[in-house]
Amino acid sequence: MSDDDDHDVNGDEDPRCPTIHVSDVTKEQKQRFRKPWKDALIIEMFEKGVGYLRLQCSLKSKWKLRGDFSLIDIGCNYYIMRFTNKEDYTYVLTQGPCS
Repeated sequence: MSDDDDHDVNGDEDPRCPTIHVSDVTKEQKQRFRKPWKDALIIEMFEKGVGYLRLQCSLKSKWKLRGDFSLIDIGCNYYIMRFTNKEDYTYVLTQGPCS
């Protein structure tokens, strides 16, 4: 979803990356759609077969996160990680979560 009204819907899109096209949506509606995902990241897990609770505990401990977060499994070892603490979000985004 682009803020650009002239966004080319039929442009070169990566078939591996899902795209949702919405027509006749105002800028305010776009902002409302995006708000719950503002402090979210897509992360890839390299360690396979880790259970949800173990993964949650491991990430909180490894990154020394102060707030809560939720994980949404989107398949292929990718998760959407939504943070409740802006400082945690900024730390993970800027300090590089890999180690």
